[in-house]
Amino acid sequence: MYDSLISRYYGLGNIDSLKLVTYEYMDWCLKCNKPENRYMKWRQYIQRMTEKGMQEEAIAETALLHQDAEQAKSKYGLACGEMCIGYNHRVFSNNVKLCIECYNNALKLFEGGKYYRDAYVVLLNIIQTYLSRSEYAEGQKYLDKLEQLEEKLSKEKVEIDASLHLRFYEFRVIILLASEGKEAAAPFIEKTDRYYRQNPGSSTPEAWFAYKIMCCRILGNLKGNIAYVDSLMNYQSTVGMCYPYNYVMKADLQAQLGDYRAAYHSYATYAQVSDSIRKVELDEQLNKYTAQFEVDRLKMEKLELSVKSNKDKLTMALIGGGVILVLLLLITYLYIRSLTMNRNLEAARKAVLKMSQVKSSFIQHITHEIRTPLNSIVGFSTLLAEGGLEDSEKKEYAAQVGSNNTYLLGLMENILTIADMDSQMLNMPKEEVNVSACCEECAEHFRPALGTDVRLECIPSPNVSTVYAVR
Repeated sequence: MYDSLISRYYGLGNIDSLKLVTYEYMDWCLKCNKPENRYMKWRQYIQRMTEKGMQEEAIAETALLHQDAEQAKSKYGLACGEMCIGYNHRVFSNNVKLCIECYNNALKLFEGGKYYRDAYVVLLNIIQTYLSRSEYAEGQKYLDKLEQLEEKLSKEKVEIDASLHLRFYEFRVIILLASEGKEAAAPFIEKTDRYYRQNPGSSTPEAWFAYKIMCCRILGNLKGNIAYVDSLMNYQSTVGMCYPYNYVMKADLQAQLGDYRAAYHSYATYAQVSDSIRKVELDEQLNKYTAQFEVDRLKMEKLELSVKSNKDKLTMALIGGGVILVLLLLITYLYIRSLTMNRNLEAARKAVLKMSQVKSSFIQHITHEIRTPLNSIVGFSTLLAEGGLEDSEKKEYAAQVGSNNTYLLGLMENILTIADMDSQMLNMPKEEVNVSACCEECAEHFRPALGTDVRLECIPSPNVSTVYAVR
């Protein structure tokens, strides 16, 4: 159960859930006296944090693992700690020398303790480090060691995961392509492809396409490289992922082939995707600032009510005051408290004004987004005005002008809506709103703007849900 949960959260990159399950599993290993399993999962958790760029957390967790292994005098734990240290050097400081040194320390400890599966993993990491730097000769040395370890494991009938075998085959092909050429690597390429077909779960499609792209890059096969980049993007599209840099990589390859028109379209697609992602990020940031502004506004209103209440109390004390010392002390106390609340109110007012200025500045910065569609409109309009264009080019440029006009109009409407948001919300009455009906209305509003290859669905809840809000 723990293995399946850890593997699931590891694949999803859910660090919080991965930490919770990993620590529960580590506690179970302590009770069941399974120290190797405990350190192995701990090591995997640290490496996942490193892959996610959590530098401080990964380094702190590595220190805990290493300290724990020293106290337990566990060579296996120390080897795991050396692996994590080496991986941290590789990712965070790009210090390959220290990285390889730590990996070799881990390799000696694993081999000394006859933990050959873990030694196999270390050798793969060392080879991958050299390949990432195109140091194929150094990678070949460790590949030879890995082949020797393969023979040893085969004689002792020790099974290795299919994913590790596939990485070994892939690294061998890459090194042979770089050092001896396609002819020498051909039988191993066929063997690697056949192994992947027989074990489809040994690698993710993204990792497999990355291996193919690297092979094409080494051979200088630009067309094959473009084909695998397209396959990679198609796969990512099916699983709901999008990496804009893939379009840049494709455009560079098309430019190297001399297909500048295709390269232009790839760069244009990259710009559109990047703008869309940036727009989403800006909207999220704007929502965050708006929410914070509303919270501060409510705090200010609460302080104003509190001050008003204290002023009323002070007025009543002054009216019913006299010469009695107790009443005089009470009046003095309320007066001092009122001054304190006034200072708090002034501080809160300044904070709200500052947040309002930040919001206004943020909206002003959004207007700079107008330049992108405006430049496109001016540029394509100039080309149309100069004439001398083919009909297909005229249609394409006119479509670009129309698309950017629509985008610019929507952007202006959004800016005006945001600018008037506070005043509108204060004056508009609240009512009971059917959430499902509101969602369907929004979906119908956007349907005319959808492309032919985009389908928008709105599935209402079977239960009627209403909220009291501004429609």
